[in-house]
Amino acid sequence: MLVASCGSPRRSEDGAGTGTEAAASAPTAAAGVGAFGECPLDRGAACWTSSDGFRFVHPLPHGETLRGVHVMPDGEVWAVGDNAALWRIRRTSSGAPQVSRITVPDVPTLASIIDDIDGKGAGARDFPGTQLMKLDFEGIVARDANDVWIAIGEQDLAHWDGKRWRHHPYDGAGGEELMLGPDGKLWAAGELGAGIFAKKQHPLVFNGSKLVEGPVIPSSGHVRAIAWQGKDVWVAGFDNLLFRSRAGKPF
Repeated sequence: MLVASCGSPRRSEDGAGTGTEAAASAPTAAAGVGAFGECPLDRGAACWTSSDGFRFVHPLPHGETLRGVHVMPDGEVWAVGDNAALWRIRRTSSGAPQVSRITVPDVPTLASIIDDIDGKGAGARDFPGTQLMKLDFEGIVARDANDVWIAIGEQDLAHWDGKRWRHHPYDGAGGEELMLGPDGKLWAAGELGAGIFAKKQHPLVFNGSKLVEGPVIPSSGHVRAIAWQGKDVWVAGFDNLLFRSRAGKPF
């Protein structure tokens, strides 16, 4: 649920994809907004307002669970969530917030996971509808609005370079926990079950052109966080998992 003042929706083209943009204006008594009361159904859904003028709108502008958020250096907010949800929130010259949904092309579907196990076409054949179910966006990191990384369902990384989206599929590693190191490299860790059989795992690191294996993590535990400190990288997770890699050496 987004907490914001409501306005009239309008169609727009977003720089990072297409979407519906709603310019929000502060509610006033003249607009028929009463404190702690039900608002007019001007956006197609019931909404309520607090005494300071914020309106709680459900389910608009979306009905998806959000799983990650990143604030850009200029104050833009990008949020990701279930069913390939990607929202961009920025301010107009008047200060009013604009909310737009960005469509990332070629997002893998649930059927693609089934296909990897049972063969091409198995998902749509055995589980009709899964070919329409886009995977969730699990996490997001960015340097700015022209360098954005999104983890997609522990299957894929999507990168926006300011001009187009590129996909970098995972291959037996990676995950939903993302980090941009001080050297600018993207790290991805936390794939569920990554170390179950080998009793060890490794993150993936984007070296500027492709994903490569990072230092070995000597644990089968599920990594749930990754962070850097100077030249060192830390990972933490289930079963008291906490390791440090010193300057690129094994954890």
